[in-house]
Amino acid sequence: MSQQHKLSFLEKVGYGSGDFAANLLFHTWNLFLLKFYVDVFGISATAAATMFAVTRILDIVTDPLVGIFADRTQSKWGRYRPWVLMGSIPLGITGYLMFITPDWSSESKLIYAWVSYSLAMLLYTVVQIPYSALMGVMTSDCTERTQLSSYRFFCSFSGQLVVGAVTLWLIGTFSGSEGNIAQGYQLTIGLFMVVATCLYIFTFMTTKERVSGAISDKVDIAGNLKALVTNIGWIVLFVSALFNLMHVAVRNGALLFYFDYYVGDQSKAALFFTVGSLAFLAGIVCTNYVSKRFEKRNLLVCLTSCVALGLFGFYFIPPDQYQTMLAVNVVSSFFAGPIPVLVYVLYADLADYTEWKTGRKVMALIYSTMMIGIKAGLVIGGSLTGYMLGAAGYEANQPQNNQALESIILLVSIIPGTFALLSGLIIIFYPYTHAVMETVEEDLAKRRKTIPNS
Repeated sequence: MSQQHKLSFLEKVGYGSGDFAANLLFHTWNLFLLKFYVDVFGISATAAATMFAVTRILDIVTDPLVGIFADRTQSKWGRYRPWVLMGSIPLGITGYLMFITPDWSSESKLIYAWVSYSLAMLLYTVVQIPYSALMGVMTSDCTERTQLSSYRFFCSFSGQLVVGAVTLWLIGTFSGSEGNIAQGYQLTIGLFMVVATCLYIFTFMTTKERVSGAISDKVDIAGNLKALVTNIGWIVLFVSALFNLMHVAVRNGALLFYFDYYVGDQSKAALFFTVGSLAFLAGIVCTNYVSKRFEKRNLLVCLTSCVALGLFGFYFIPPDQYQTMLAVNVVSSFFAGPIPVLVYVLYADLADYTEWKTGRKVMALIYSTMMIGIKAGLVIGGSLTGYMLGAAGYEANQPQNNQALESIILLVSIIPGTFALLSGLIIIFYPYTHAVMETVEEDLAKRRKTIPNS
């Protein structure tokens, strides 16, 4: 096989299946965990927000360590695939345990939530950082990487589509005639975790690592980190990831509250999630077309600005205008579709540029440090939602006061729209254009040793 590494349809689908699995976990947590903790498990919104914030401080240490160790892993299966295989089963089990509701005291419940949540996030890191880095060693061709990233995020948001479309229905079905919501959550999450584990294993079985590089005998952690944090491209992408995930976490964390207390019908959230995910998938399908015609940097600035305008629009939609909500969500989601595809291609490009410039193989370290920004954004956004609801006097399962309703509206409109806009504007300063990366790719192709296709 040539250095360009053309990938088969099965391998692209196999790789994408890993992010379908990831979103059966992560999107479920993102949409339902705060609501579950507050309205089902019985933890206050403020306590849950504090837990989200404090437990993520550990990621500052664990995420780069996972990236460094993954970059140095040597096995017959490659560097990154063993992590996906070995971590998938513990992750599935722990993800299920997060939604167990033991009949304990309030203090014991909070301790249980802290332990299970922290462990699940750690195991998610153990699997997802090597999984993300895997794209960079499956092929070195920029066009193939864009296609592979498109497959990944098509599967990723297909997972989000499934979560948004069927979770509420499954919870209601599994709750039984007695309306045992806790049981409904447990059985639904248990089903998701089994499917996710199987899909991670499928990813391991159908992918190959082809692009290799020498591994230094010395673990130069400080040098590798310095090579990143002094790189303007890394700084731009890190800050952009932080703001982007703040926008995602704030909005997703507030949407169920929005439909429950502002619109007045939580069941309408399912169709809202479904049509939004379908529009997002349509945007992903268009990514290859637009990425061949526009510089990725400029395209990202334009797309994020359009998303922000759509989010701002939600502030002005009355609660009885459900059709308008659906329409604005479809347009905004369509423009959002190509964004993660393009961003993850930039991550792989940045890893190649760093190797080309410094000689350091830091593919997983790139993704792990970006994961810090992503998780920090999720934590800040998720915590902001909880703290704002608590400060506004939110009371679980009760009609809300005007201040709480206003906070909920802001949390699905102006606040996430501002974060989305900032995430795009910072991309203006990203320096590595398509022309630069063509030179990098050609030079690296001469340096690298390639594992023969077998």
